[in-house]
Amino acid sequence: TATRGWAFSVTNSTGYKIRLTVYGPSSTSAVTKYSNAITIATGSGSTNWYHVAVTYNKGAYAFYLNGTQVGTGTFTTTAINNSTTQLYIGATNGGGSRKFNGDIDELRISQSIRYNGNFTPSASAFSPVPGTTD
Repeated sequence: TATRGWAFSVTNSTGYKIRLTVYGPSSTSAVTKYSNAITIATGSGSTNWYHVAVTYNKGAYAFYLNGTQVGTGTFTTTAINNSTTQLYIGATNGGGSRKFNGDIDELRISQSIRYNGNFTPSASAFSPVPGTTD
């Protein structure tokens, strides 16, 4: 059986893209979707910050970079494996050589859809939303 529920990352395998993988109830039911190509400045001395977001609801997903939608689509399955695996932030499966080389700030995982279209990312810190679990 699958041990992971989902994975969200930025990858540079074929140009920078936002990647979402949803793992179903079996080890062979993982499906990965990519955003359109995105431009991200990297390297030593880079001081650029990016607001990267993904929404997922009943099989439909959307990717956002700095508030602009950069990809949408659907998964053939809406079931995500109910995982008890540890949550890794900035690394995969405990790290190894696949670690994020940068800073992560204002990480939010929500049980509700935060964005339904293009938006202006907030310049201030997130605050709790009454009646929700973040």
